[in-house]
Amino acid sequence: GYNLAIIGLQEQDGKQVPGVSGLIGTSEAPVSVGRVCGDFSQGLPQTVSLFYKTDERVGPLTPGMAFRGRLSFATFDTKNNKLGTPVSLLDGSEIADFDLAATGDCYCLLISLSNGMPLLATFDATGKLTGGPDQLAGPWNSVGHWIGSPTLIPDPTAKSPAFRFAFVEHDTQGPINIHTGQCGT
Repeated sequence: GYNLAIIGLQEQDGKQVPGVSGLIGTSEAPVSVGRVCGDFSQGLPQTVSLFYKTDERVGPLTPGMAFRGRLSFATFDTKNNKLGTPVSLLDGSEIADFDLAATGDCYCLLISLSNGMPLLATFDATGKLTGGPDQLAGPWNSVGHWIGSPTLIPDPTAKSPAFRFAFVEHDTQGPINIHTGQCGT
């Protein structure tokens, strides 16, 4: 609970198998649900950007039964196993889960807040908020509904940074709908 590991492919007996590529040292607060961004086409780069959930609270759980936590950003020097100074993102907001997509120096996050509402936000390479955050309105905002499985990808057809997203709407009986959309910066 106090370490994040970057899991990547490593050669073993002539095959590519999952293995720990880098261990992000201990944190002062429990960390989980990390997303790493960088150019991995040539292996693990010197520096990666890391978005992760920290300060997890055991209870009360979110409507989707996830631990509540806060969102942080830091760079990680993979050669020296050194985590940069974490930057707290979306101060005051507790999250359940999130997904991240990157295009150039633009990061977009789709977040499931602890109350189950979806939030879209974009950040620059330093972790500074550049767009939003925008709370998405729809039937999932009804009492007893929440979102799960936030999913985000860069839009390959867009000329400027844009993203496509999807999430699952839940009610007290379980998943009831999948919603999709797109956003630009």
